[in-house]
Amino acid sequence: MIRLCQPRSGTAPAILPVVQRSGKGHFVALLESRGEQVLLLDFPYPPKWVRSGGLRQAVGWDGTALHVARDPLQLLWLRLSAFSWFRIGLVLSATAVAGFCAVRFAMSRRASPRVRASIGGRVRGGFTLIELIVVMAVIGVLVAIITPAIQRAREASRRTQCQNNLRQIGIAITAHEASRGQFPTLSVPRSKPAPPTTPPTPPLVTSGLSILYQVLPYLDQAPLFGRVDTNDDTRGATDEPPKSSTNEPVLTISVPVFMCPSDRWFTGSASYRTCAGTSPGMFTTPGTPLPNSSRGGFATGAMVRRAAEIRDGLSNTVFFSEKLVGDQDPSRYSAARDTILEVPGTFMLPDDAARGCRLPLSASDLNASFGGASWLFSGYGHTCYNHILTPNSRVPDCTTMSAVDANAAGAHTARSLHAGGVHVLMGDGATRFVGEEIDLGVWRAVGTIDSGDVSRDF
Repeated sequence: MIRLCQPRSGTAPAILPVVQRSGKGHFVALLESRGEQVLLLDFPYPPKWVRSGGLRQAVGWDGTALHVARDPLQLLWLRLSAFSWFRIGLVLSATAVAGFCAVRFAMSRRASPRVRASIGGRVRGGFTLIELIVVMAVIGVLVAIITPAIQRAREASRRTQCQNNLRQIGIAITAHEASRGQFPTLSVPRSKPAPPTTPPTPPLVTSGLSILYQVLPYLDQAPLFGRVDTNDDTRGATDEPPKSSTNEPVLTISVPVFMCPSDRWFTGSASYRTCAGTSPGMFTTPGTPLPNSSRGGFATGAMVRRAAEIRDGLSNTVFFSEKLVGDQDPSRYSAARDTILEVPGTFMLPDDAARGCRLPLSASDLNASFGGASWLFSGYGHTCYNHILTPNSRVPDCTTMSAVDANAAGAHTARSLHAGGVHVLMGDGATRFVGEEIDLGVWRAVGTIDSGDVSRDF
């Protein structure tokens, strides 16, 4: 951790929220530090050196940092954009002004007395075809150069915000353990036993309430936490769209910290999911938790875990990652977002699911299109995923069941729209960007809490 009051030389410490004297807020970036001086970028102004001790007075910094870099390379793109694109912008602006002045000069020369005399006193106004083509070409070049830069800057900003969202979830999980003496459970069962039904309801492993729901009080969402009725039987979680017996109004409430800015936003949805381990299902049999060798960082039911019980180490265990929200259109299949249902076979081991999801698809295949539609419910249908396939795998997600409930055995893969990989939250609160090319064995190793096969290559 770098102390911003005395930054070390050559580092790229942080992106800071600031408030102007007018009350309007925005962000600035600290690109480099040398002794007591830091290089400050306050876009669209060029970078400037200021004293680190005077940041609060200079820009209205409130003392918090949205991103802390481990090394200068993590913010290299920001330094390049700060200098290169600022200079390119100046050159392009100067070129445009010079071109405009040249055209205006040509027009004024055409309308001068000497020119009028040479053409019999007639004045020609407007642009010629060649001038119009030149101006359009200049505008096209400007757009072609500036547009990709803007898009890259926006995506970089979205990636930073995505990391910050995961970091906030990690802080909330740590606060939950500190205040309650345990991590959140993978799912919260209903407070009261379900009444008997006539005829009996078919067996179903209900989803329960999610970890995202349990950490709401530590994300400044205590009023929303209090609105949730824990007597919800969560059987409506498998409906498309999901329903609730007691919490229907809550399903329409969005929590911004649960949504990746690069993902498609739907009301009440969640882009971040809990790692449930490396097994196709959450249970060996319905209601029987998985062994630690294949289970993720959070326990099911009444079983609880503290940090000391994660034998592989918090820094070697993935707690959360990204998964794209379903397209919410059952009439079509989106490979990156939807889950194929009723795939033939029995998925007991990770490789069983990996092979089964590679089966050829047909037009009659069913798919679940409302994955991640609610942050309230646990289970693979909404807020859980597993490490059977590598991030953004080309192999589609699938399950042997007719709905994606809490034990829908199959591959439920971490996916994002960030180029090249996904962000993950480690047990120690750190966030990392994991590339799509990561070794499958390493990816599975960091998805469990006590497998003893942690790789140093992660």
